[in-house]
Amino acid sequence: MENKTNSNLGVAIVYALIASVIGGGIWGAIIIIAEYQLGIIALAIGAITGYAVYLAAKENVTQAHKIIAAIASLIGIIIGKYTGFAYLLNDGFEYFLNSFTRNVFFQNFSEFFSMYDIIFIILAVITAWEIPSKISKKKAVEANEADENIDRILGAEESDNADLNETTTENQENKQETNNNQ
Repeated sequence: MENKTNSNLGVAIVYALIASVIGGGIWGAIIIIAEYQLGIIALAIGAITGYAVYLAAKENVTQAHKIIAAIASLIGIIIGKYTGFAYLLNDGFEYFLNSFTRNVFFQNFSEFFSMYDIIFIILAVITAWEIPSKISKKKAVEANEADENIDRILGAEESDNADLNETTTENQENKQETNNNQ
C-alpha cells in the first residue's frame, strides 16, 4: 500500500507541476495582453493545481497531496508573475530566461506583490489545499448514494422475486387443489 501512495505522490507532483506551468503561463499571457494583473487568476491557479492533485490521488487524498497542491499553486503564481515581468521588461521573450532578467526579478521579488496580491495568493493556497479533499469527499458521498440506490433496486427486485415466487407457489397449490377435487 505504501508503494501505491508513494507512486501517487510522484504522479501528483507531476500533475500539479504541469497544472502550475499551464496556469502560470495563462496568467503571464493575460498580464502581457492586458498589461494588467488580475489577482483572481491566482485563485484559478490554486483550483487547477488542486484538481490536478485530486486526479492523481484517485480519491485517496492525503495531507501530502494537499501540500503538493499548495506548493504547486505558489509555483504557478511565481511563473505567471515572472512571465509577465520578463516580457514587459525585455519588450518580448528574447531575454526571457537570461541571468539579468532573473536577477532583477528575484532582487525585486517583494515589489511584485501588493497587499491585494498577497490576499489572492493566500486564497489560492487555501483553494489548492481544499479542492482535492472536497472533491474526494463529494465523490465518496456520490458513490455511497449510488451503492444505496443499487441496494434499494436489488432489494426491490428480490422482494418482487419473492412475491413472484409466493404467487407462483400459491398458483401451483391452487392447481393441485383443483386437480385433487376433480
